[in-house]
Amino acid sequence: VKNARKHAEVASNEFSPLYLGTENRLTDSQLLDYGESLLISEKFRDAVTVLREVENPNLRTYYLLGTAYNGLEDPSAIEVLNQAVELAREDEQSMTSLSYLAWAEALARDKQYAAAITALKSLLNYEREHLDDDYPRMPIYTDAYLQDDAFFLLGIVQLKAGQISEGLASLMKTVRFYPNLEY
Repeated sequence: VKNARKHAEVASNEFSPLYLGTENRLTDSQLLDYGESLLISEKFRDAVTVLREVENPNLRTYYLLGTAYNGLEDPSAIEVLNQAVELAREDEQSMTSLSYLAWAEALARDKQYAAAITALKSLLNYEREHLDDDYPRMPIYTDAYLQDDAFFLLGIVQLKAGQISEGLASLMKTVRFYPNLEY
């Protein structure tokens, strides 16, 4: 993580003069790359400023912008990540899981536990439907589909919502099926 932040800092410093220059406006793709490097460098406010300038927002734009708002603990993250989820439903690419998970985190942070639980259950159901036939269901130790993170967050949100037995069951599944989870 430190290495990634260091590289992102270098990248954001390289983009900065280009961004500030008026004669050659950055393309949307370059703005997204710049915003992402600011995000990784934990410069959330700067990332929001840059990402808002994207003229033709797409799934990646909404995901990065929502993540930046999340970093600022700004409730705008919920609406922006909801847009990412809506686009992700149409896109059916890997950003779907990330969008749902980030949206659920924003909802949970805003104490909208019922909505966060619904979002996490939707993510888990979506992933079950889209797993390859040969994808091992359990036990699993690493999971690019984010099932492990979703199960863990679901357990935490259920506990915060007062659903003690459901929350403990979700956390027990997480420990059982994903013993090496780092959240």
